[in-house]
Amino acid sequence: IQHARRGALYRSCGTVGALLACQEADAWSKLGAAEETQAALQRAAVAREEISDADEIGGIFACPAARQENYAAGAHLRIGAFGDALAEADRALEHLKAQPVHAYGTEAQIHITRAIALAGTGQPEGVMTVLAPVLAMPPEQRLAPITQRMQDLGQLMISGPAATGSATVAARRALADWCQDSAPRHLALSSGEGAH
Repeated sequence: IQHARRGALYRSCGTVGALLACQEADAWSKLGAAEETQAALQRAAVAREEISDADEIGGIFACPAARQENYAAGAHLRIGAFGDALAEADRALEHLKAQPVHAYGTEAQIHITRAIALAGTGQPEGVMTVLAPVLAMPPEQRLAPITQRMQDLGQLMISGPAATGSATVAARRALADWCQDSAPRHLALSSGEGAH
């Protein structure tokens, strides 16, 4: 949080101001600090409005609109603002469609965020529908950040507002099977000798 705040003191012309505020919000949300999370997300929105030029360095140092919405959705999930998270995830997907290039991992995380938000608002019947693109991913693309979010979803469906019912039970089973067939698990169970 302190590093993000210190970084924000430097004026920049690109999206780094929005990125730093998003990272601060992310950190606050992990601490469960709802007010501070909301304040940091508001600073990210202001920083987005003040962007005056293109990023000098892109990639992980840039914060396109889809990434900002993804950060906001994740932060809102952690503080229990499921309705806000769902709306931000929907906007993130729209922004992602407009980007010429985007990472499959980011898109997968946004779909999972939508599913978590639905489960959090007691709508488990929609979970499998919004997860369809993620469930179709080949095992080699099921990297640790994606499988971790899927496991978070599974935990919410055990203890959340819709923890019982056939839709929830079926979804939990599908999530567990999907996570079992993931890249981290394949790597952990491999002999380490590689292909011959």
